[in-house]
Amino acid sequence: SLVSVRSQALVVYIFTQDATTQELFIHRTTSGSMCLNDTIMQYTVESLPFGGVGPSGMAAYHGKYGFDSFTHKKSCLMKDFNALGEKLASSRYPPYSDSKLSFLSTLLKKRQGFSIRFLPYALMFGVGVASALIVQCITERRN
Repeated sequence: SLVSVRSQALVVYIFTQDATTQELFIHRTTSGSMCLNDTIMQYTVESLPFGGVGPSGMAAYHGKYGFDSFTHKKSCLMKDFNALGEKLASSRYPPYSDSKLSFLSTLLKKRQGFSIRFLPYALMFGVGVASALIVQCITERRN
């Protein structure tokens, strides 16, 4: 209730592994965005909307953008406490070295989507894997 009575924040950060608490904050608070078990990373995900509500700000308001502004889509990034994921993401944390910064730059740069020209190769690879599995299955049944 303490969070709900205050003005809307640009972002709400919650650190908990309790699913009930996470759901409570997601559905009972109003904010521009929300990030669970991490900070700032929701801004690096280009598909999540950015912007505030109420006193924390508002985006464009003409045409479709106005409709989108007044029907706010709250972005929410939920971080898992997976040990492997945390190890891979450890380069985000200081101290920063040239190799860490290079890795982060490579990791966060915008990439092109999947090209259809690779589809025949992917299909042939899949057929090859399926064929190998079928041959292995038949061989095991004969023995």
